[in-house]
Amino acid sequence: MTNRADELIDLVYGELPPLGARDQNWRYGSPVGEPKLLEWIAKLLEVDEANVAITAGATMALVTLASIYRSRLFLLPRPYYPGYLGILAALGVEYEFYDISPEYIDVDRIKDKAIQRSTVVIWNFPHNPTGIVAKQESIEALSEVISTTDLIVICDEVYRPLLYSDSARFLSTRMLESDNVYFVGSFSKVWSLAGERVGWIVTSHKNKDAFVKVTRRLTMATSVASQLTALQVALETPRVQILEEMTRRRNAIVEKVSQDNSFELTPPQGGIFAWIEIRSPVIKRIGALRFAKLLQQLGIRLPSGEEFGASYSFLRMPFSTTDSLHAIDRISVAMQHISKLELSR
Repeated sequence: MTNRADELIDLVYGELPPLGARDQNWRYGSPVGEPKLLEWIAKLLEVDEANVAITAGATMALVTLASIYRSRLFLLPRPYYPGYLGILAALGVEYEFYDISPEYIDVDRIKDKAIQRSTVVIWNFPHNPTGIVAKQESIEALSEVISTTDLIVICDEVYRPLLYSDSARFLSTRMLESDNVYFVGSFSKVWSLAGERVGWIVTSHKNKDAFVKVTRRLTMATSVASQLTALQVALETPRVQILEEMTRRRNAIVEKVSQDNSFELTPPQGGIFAWIEIRSPVIKRIGALRFAKLLQQLGIRLPSGEEFGASYSFLRMPFSTTDSLHAIDRISVAMQHISKLELSR
């Protein structure tokens, strides 16, 4: 009796026979990911393939990690990406915040919480919504906390390829040996493949094995066809070309906003969003949330700062869209109109 691997008859999944012409890109895939895509990501990030796993988008990577560490406290940067709150609330995970600004990231709060109890921090830089990047002193401070506590760090780096500052710094992939760090990336943003739902995590071998076990139960595996599409698009679209175009759009929106005294803007150092403060006393008085609703009535849909946990009058403006410059003009006209209405009351 032979027992050769090449004679294995796999009866685990019970797939239906193909109906008509269908290639193997729609088969069940490995929960780890397609080998060619794993190889490409490993080269991109200069890590070992054994440290990489493909996910059904960055969001599912965060859902999986929140499930694994659901007994811990999660710390989120504030202003925050609202999607974090939805994930953690759905899983019943406790969360708090640490504040960030262009000048300062409150790593001291992260340290204090990590000393008090088991904690996970989401380190989202380049940051959504503000475009802030982490500087060397913040990275050094966070590295010290990692080395002296059991802090788990989830580096949400979906905008990492879009940097407009030489001062941006990131945790080293050498941290993978500590079992304390996860790096999360995605094809949704830089390569505009949000509908394909393909992302990745990079972590230690031990963490990856645990992650893949949970992934298998949550999603089975990321679509093989989507993975191969992502690889093809990434190979055909150099990142440097994308960065050049986004730099042009970023500079145009910064110049446009700086010409209008109604706005104040700290130029974003990464990502695709401009975090714009409204200077108008009238708009500040009615609040950013009401202002956003009034803008929508005038044909402009834009999230206000309050939706990101900001307590002041900010708007998040994507400069990735070709309509951004035109939108600034419309917002200026709308602000003048709203100011006249409010002052006439």
